[in-house]
Amino acid sequence: MASSPLSRIPLPPSPDQIGAMLPGSSSPGTRDRALVLVQAAACTARAAQWVREIAGRQTEPEHAVVLERFAAAVACTGIDLDPNDAYLGGVNWETRYRLDGYVLLGARRTERPIRLTTIEALVIGAVGALALALPAAVMFDTADLPRLCAVIDHALTTARLYSPAATAGAGDPPRADRTEHPL
Repeated sequence: MASSPLSRIPLPPSPDQIGAMLPGSSSPGTRDRALVLVQAAACTARAAQWVREIAGRQTEPEHAVVLERFAAAVACTGIDLDPNDAYLGGVNWETRYRLDGYVLLGARRTERPIRLTTIEALVIGAVGALALALPAAVMFDTADLPRLCAVIDHALTTARLYSPAATAGAGDPPRADRTEHPL
């Protein structure tokens, strides 16, 4: 498979770098806001890495590409957040476009459907929706970012808890939470 688009995404800036970019960087709350932005970037990077793991086990390379693009958009959302952008929150329309639920269908015109468990499909949908909410939170109140990121992290924890590797045992019957998504 070709190299991941995620490998070309730069690391998120440090709190000091973000703080220097924000207006009024001498105010006491600026460092806190910068730290929240760094934490949001780290959260979306974790979510993107999880999606990349799912992309890596796809049998159809076209599905892997769709998931990789989604993962890159999730990561970019966290990196691009900008409280100074009152129109888009720093996240451009192309990135937002890649965060839609269509990712759950995978690539079009493939022989086999995308391989997702029910839990994975639900968490991917949640990650996309929550990533789309991050720019609005950064525009209106950065204090909401930690709560949104906590929900993303909780969804990822749930997905890992119910992943096929974590729940499969010798001779276990298939369960709805680890069977592949029917789409």
